[in-house]
Amino acid sequence: MKSQEFIIRQTTEEDWQRVRDLRLEMIRDTPIAFGETHEHALTLTEAEWRERGARARSPQLTLEVHEDNLRAQRYYELRGYARTGNTSAYELNLSKTLIEMTKLL
Repeated sequence: MKSQEFIIRQTTEEDWQRVRDLRLEMIRDTPIAFGETHEHALTLTEAEWRERGARARSPQLTLEVHEDNLRAQRYYELRGYARTGNTSAYELNLSKTLIEMTKLL
């Protein structure tokens, strides 16, 4: 079996098309894991995708975790993530909430 070489790097604003394509593929595969519908992601503008690509240059990692996923919340807390106090609606069920957590790099 051939070994594959991977390069891990931060994305930039110029990577917006790759970020978009990968995100769309991931949402099609497992929408519940991303709290976003494929239909919604298709409505995002180039500027919004560029912003998503540029976010990786931040000195922190930010994620959102479902309010009912206490196991994941605890997992992230044990790895240094903290709640920011920000929340957003869970797009797949608007009666539920996503909790924002962040970790400084």
